[in-house]
Parts: sequence; structure tokens; C-alpha cells
Amino acid sequence: NSDVFEARRSVRSVELYQVLTYTETIVEGHIDTLAQSPVTTESPRDLLVRTAREVSAFWWLFLLLPAVGGLIGYLPERSETPMYKARAELLLVFAPNDPLLGVTNRSLNYQLASIYRQQVRTITFLRTVVASNPDLSRSDGQIRTALKVRILREPTMIRLEMADTDPQTAANIVNAVARGFVKFTTNSNVQELANMRSSATEIGLDEFDQFIVENLQTLTTLQLLEPVVIPEALEPSKRRRSIALGIVAGLFVAGILFVALRESIGGISEGVNLQERFGLVSLGKLPKWSEDEVKGHEIISLTRPSSQYSEAFRSIRANLHFASARSSARSVLVTSPRPSDGKSTIASNLAVVMAQAGKRTVLIDCDLRRPTVRRHFGLSADSDGLTNFLADHSLNTPDAILHNVDVEGLEIIPSGPIPPNPAELLDSPRMRRLVELLLTDHDMVLLDSPPILILSDSAVLASKVDGTVLVLDGSGTSAREVNAAIEQLHKTGARVLGAIVTKMKVPNIPFMRRYHYDYAEDVSGGGDS
Repeated sequence: NSDVFEARRSVRSVELYQVLTYTETIVEGHIDTLAQSPVTTESPRDLLVRTAREVSAFWWLFLLLPAVGGLIGYLPERSETPMYKARAELLLVFAPNDPLLGVTNRSLNYQLASIYRQQVRTITFLRTVVASNPDLSRSDGQIRTALKVRILREPTMIRLEMADTDPQTAANIVNAVARGFVKFTTNSNVQELANMRSSATEIGLDEFDQFIVENLQTLTTLQLLEPVVIPEALEPSKRRRSIALGIVAGLFVAGILFVALRESIGGISEGVNLQERFGLVSLGKLPKWSEDEVKGHEIISLTRPSSQYSEAFRSIRANLHFASARSSARSVLVTSPRPSDGKSTIASNLAVVMAQAGKRTVLIDCDLRRPTVRRHFGLSADSDGLTNFLADHSLNTPDAILHNVDVEGLEIIPSGPIPPNPAELLDSPRMRRLVELLLTDHDMVLLDSPPILILSDSAVLASKVDGTVLVLDGSGTSAREVNAAIEQLHKTGARVLGAIVTKMKVPNIPFMRRYHYDYAEDVSGGGDS
């Protein structure tokens, strides 16, 4: 009827406007934005903006993990008791005649201090301290639990620290332990000399008393550096420090997970510039449709030519035309990083809109493992196809495997029988010969292929065509998968024409959001206003 005719004419007018716009872009010398080029260098401001946008997508991660870390830091300290801490420092004093005086081997001093650190916390020693100071009101076990011993270098010292709820008790205990340990080490040295004297007497050594006197002048002893002071202020609360450390640890873990998630499962649909991020030309974005909208038929450019989805394919066709024209690409491979990214649907609909634009087009189903093109166009399962030509060397032309469909200018080559060796067949000289034969009387040859990260078939085919189009699932393909697919294609020397992002939300595509909604209202209202 007249309404449908006017609506379709309006669509054609918009499409012509797009073509003229791209032509003007070429005249102005901006065609380089449509061609594949190396990754551009981001300015610090652009990098900051992009990073902030990516971080905002994972805001829950940077909120949840620091909160969990802070809670973990708080729980052990929730019943913290205010403490006073008293300190005492014991200096290792080397006698003037010490044979080690002047020796630069600092490890000897540290080893001696380490021995003292172990001795001062032994239950045997602490029992003597408690027995000698009955007013301490703490048991040897309690003292051992609360007593902290550290070794300080330059000069070598032993620091004793005691925390208690009562400042006087803390000072008394540290003072008793420090003075008791000085006495303990001195008595140990004297006892050692006494044992030596007793042994010398037993074996009849003369003048050993003089030897003892001389050795008393060579002993290394401990000295209390200054009197113990009663602490006046409470120790800083561990609760705040623990909470702060927990929050910092949570942020650190969130940062690590953010990087991992961004590279592994982070989608590419929202706010990602394919040119800046991956060096890929964006050929277009395709909105996600439901089964109810397409009624189970995936060739929507044929069943609903006036829909927003068909217009998206025509826009992609225009972009691909300019990208392929600059590189003289007439044979184009369509592939994707993963299964179910929509590559077969893209290839089938692109073939339809290219034929509708007047180009003689051939679509080859090169997915010899899970072919779907035959089902899209209603061909029978036993139709001759690609594998028949590749395996039968008696076929000199592709006429026997070309199938006409209900689209003028479009012919289909289905996969044919599933072979046991798909990669070997696709890598044969007859595959390249087939493409050459088809280009003699066709304007465009499109090849639908398996996912490039799953099978080697696409990598083999990429080297036999003029260009490759990468189909990306905007809701599922990760940046890591995109980079891996690009690297795989570059290894084969393939020319990547650009990328098509599928399964996008309509609000993310401004052209779709406004034009098609207004257009639908115009059609329902009886024509253009």
C-alpha cells in the first residue's frame, strides 16, 4: 500500500544521506578514520577518562571488598582494652679488652642479642623474676604473653616492652625483668668462670686465679640504658589501624580483580572505542533482538526490511563498502572469537543487503563442523556444497554447487556433507581457486567461518581472502578474547577490515533510538508528516 511505499522510500532516503555523508568524509580527507591503522596513543586525559569509566563499571567491587576488609580488621579488635606500654632498653656493652672489640662482623653481635632475646622470655627466668618481686601481681605466664622483645642495631640493644591496663604495673614489670636479666647474665658469666676455675683446680693448673681476673675484664655485659618511665598516655588504638589496613588490603585485592575481570570477562559494548582500544575500525553496532520480534527467522533484512535491524545492516553495508573499497577487498571472511557471537547471522544478512543494493553476491558456508547458512535460507540438508567442490577434482566450475534463493543477485554455497578433515580441505589450493572463479562473475564473495579462537579453519581461510570482518558479542566478548583474535589473524597475514558489535542495547545506539522510533510512529500514523 501507499503507506508502506512511503516508509520504504524514507528508509532509502536516509540510506542515501548516509552514503553522501561518507562521500563527503572521503573528499575532506578523513577516510583514514575508516581504514585499519595502528593503535593510537591516548592522551593522559583520555586515558584517565577511559580508566574512570571502566572502574565505574565495577563500582561494586571497589565498594564491597574494602568494606569486607575493614570489617575483617575491626572484628578482632572490637573488644580492645586500652593499654599502657612501658619500655626498657638493654645495651650490649663490650669490655675494653674484649677480643671481639673492633671486629666488623655485625652478625656476631646480632647472634648474641638473639640468644638473649630467647633467654629473657623463658619460663625459668620469668619465674625467678616473679619470685623476687611478689608485688608484680602478674604470673610468669601472663608476663610472657604480654612481654615483647625486639633487637635494635647500631648500637646493638634489646628493647623490652610490656603492655598492661595499669601504667604502674607495666613499668614495674619491665623494670623487674630488665634488672633481673642484667643480673641473670652477669651471674651466668661469673658461674661460667667459676666452672672453669673448678675444672682447672681439678687438673692442677697453677696461677688460674690471675687468669680469671684477666677474663673478668673481657666479658660482654648488659646495661640498662635509662631508668624505666611510667607511661602517661594510652597506646594508640589498634582498631583504627586494623580497619585502615583492612580497607587498603580490600582496595588492593579489588584492583587486582578489576584488572583480571576487565581482561577476561569485561564486555566491550559500553563506552569502548574499538579504534583506540584495539586498532579496529567500527563497521557498526547491531541491536539485540528477541525471538518474538523476528519470529524465529534470522534473515531479518529479508523478512522485515523496514525494521531498525535491517537499517543497521544497511549502515554496516555502507561502512564495509568504504572500508573494502580502500583495500580493494571483494572476498571477505566473517568470523568471531567465540561461538554464538552472531557471525552466521551477520554474514547472511550482509549478503542479503548487498544483493539488494545491486551487487552480485555469493555467500559460502565455510563452517564445516556446525553449518547454519543452509538452515537460514531453507536449503535441503542433502544439497551439494563446498565440500563437494573441494573433494571432487572433476568439478572445474562452481555452477553445480551454487544455489539460488529468494533474493535477486544472491547465490548460496552451503557447506555440503560434513568431512572428517575440514581444515585440510579448506587449506587446499581448490579453496583459493573457488574464490577466484566466483569473483570472475560476482561482485562480492562472503565466507562464513567457525570461531577463530576455537578452530584453525578461520585462520586458514583468512589467508585466502582480501579482508576479514570480526564479529564481537557486545554483551559477552571480553577484551582478552578480542586481542587474542586480532593476534591470531595478524599471524596469518590477514587484513582486518573492521569489527561489528552485536547484541547491543538499543539505547546505546543514538541513531536507532531516535530515528526508528519516530519512523515507526510515522508509518502507523499513515505516512510522512
